[in-house]
Amino acid sequence: MGSYIGQNSFDESIYTFEETDLLQGGEDGIDNLPIKQLSNRTIWLRDNLGEANRIVGEYIITGSSSLSTDHAGGIVTVITSGITNVSLPIPSIFEAGTFIKICAFCSNEGVVTIASDLTNLFADPRNARKQIHLHNSEYIILYAFSDYWKVVYVNGNFNNVGEEITARTVLSNTLPKRGQLIPRANYPRLWEFVQSLTFGQEVVDDKKWLSHLTLYRGLFSIGDGVSNFRLPDERSTVERMLDLGRGLSYGRVHNYAGGFEMDDIISHGHILEKVARTGWPKSSGDRSPNQYWMHAERDPNAATEISSTKYGGLETTVKNIGKFFLIKY
Repeated sequence: MGSYIGQNSFDESIYTFEETDLLQGGEDGIDNLPIKQLSNRTIWLRDNLGEANRIVGEYIITGSSSLSTDHAGGIVTVITSGITNVSLPIPSIFEAGTFIKICAFCSNEGVVTIASDLTNLFADPRNARKQIHLHNSEYIILYAFSDYWKVVYVNGNFNNVGEEITARTVLSNTLPKRGQLIPRANYPRLWEFVQSLTFGQEVVDDKKWLSHLTLYRGLFSIGDGVSNFRLPDERSTVERMLDLGRGLSYGRVHNYAGGFEMDDIISHGHILEKVARTGWPKSSGDRSPNQYWMHAERDPNAATEISSTKYGGLETTVKNIGKFFLIKY
């Protein structure tokens, strides 16, 4: 009786004996084929059950670098305060199923760009792409297949870039929307999101953005058209859903997402009576300094209009709690 050491391979099927098969033992005997296949599957499952069990080491990178098969199965930690490029080799030089985990720790608008000379190198659930960008404390797990790297897990803002939230402080990988210009190279994912919007509607050129103090300030701007772009300025404003034909909103001149609507008070009237400076009826004599409410049409010569004074503060507002308007990048 011998023993068999399972191999790290996932056999696609398990052999089943036919009635006509001849029994044969030994290392290559057909009797042992199913048990070998099951043993191989067991070893494969053990080695692939959890990624933590397969990590072979950590590799620290502080500048632009090219990865190789030496990094297979390891964690690549990239520390940067600028723009750092990590080049991946073609996946076919790796064993199928090899994984690489890349983590980014960025400061001062730093960004890590993972790229290759291949077109459509990465396949994720949404699309295939040539580059993937990481911001602070984000990581990604890539599996090597014959002609592409498969994105199997991401941690960060990958799938919700452009999402707008409120908070009591500026959160990691978010920016306050205060109309500032930001560099495209340092915020490539957010710039990609802006490019997905419609120019002339949610995005305008910087000349138009600056042409009015409020009208276009809630939109994105393409900035100088080359190296930067501008975020909306939503300071001291509140959100209101677009009307979209419902017929409840009338004051939004630029009627697209980000368009500004001035504060207003709905048209209304006030019922006022008139006061007579003498008693009513007039023949009753002067009762000054007392004044009496009366219907002016009954004694028009003795009545005078009431004038109202200004009431209110510097703006029309609602009860509110101050927070930051943030956008994820």
